[in-house]
Amino acid sequence: MARRPSELTQSPESKTQIAVLTERVSNLIDDFEGANKETKDHRDRLTNILDANGEALRALTSQIAPIADIGKRVDALESKADHAAGVVWTLRGLWAAFGAGALAGIGWLLKKAGIICLIGGLVALAAVSVAFAQHRHPQADADLHEKFYSTWLMPNGGSERNKSCCDNKDCYPTAMKFERGNWYALRREDRRWLVIPPSKIEQNQADPREAPDHRSHACIAPPWSGEAVFCATLGSGI
Repeated sequence: MARRPSELTQSPESKTQIAVLTERVSNLIDDFEGANKETKDHRDRLTNILDANGEALRALTSQIAPIADIGKRVDALESKADHAAGVVWTLRGLWAAFGAGALAGIGWLLKKAGIICLIGGLVALAAVSVAFAQHRHPQADADLHEKFYSTWLMPNGGSERNKSCCDNKDCYPTAMKFERGNWYALRREDRRWLVIPPSKIEQNQADPREAPDHRSHACIAPPWSGEAVFCATLGSGI
């Protein structure tokens, strides 16, 4: 005879099953509550981190604005410097080609046009000073000229060297870099990177010369005379 449901729930087997299920449900509830608490703790910690970083980010943003403004000012100054350098190179080129008469003629024209001013005079004087200075090395390079530049001869494809690298003004220590299969030297007048022909690099020669100070040196045509690199030696640190 089949038992009624009320009798089934009172059986030992049913009580055991109910007890086991109850314990499992209780454990699941405990695990859920523990996981929920852990999640809340993680969420609180993350919120604190975001709040702290948010303050730091706002502080950093407030500092970036002045830096950006300084960057704009530097760009403006560089633009003015490039323009001034262009004027000086032009005046130096005229001086080299025509001498003092060219600058005197320019001064007369400016005076006639009514635009002579103190700044113009200073620029002209600076150009004249630079033009005279180009006939010799800067004082800082004078010792190098005596020790190195004065006896530095152009590489000649393995044949005897017979031409000087230096005309008393075009050689100087400078930065060099290797990019896309070529060596480049930095020209000091206009800060341009110029390709160094492999045949002009001392380290490619059978009789290489190294600078006494072990730095990189090059003899380079000035901006108004072209882009030739006559001689170059790589520093020991490259």
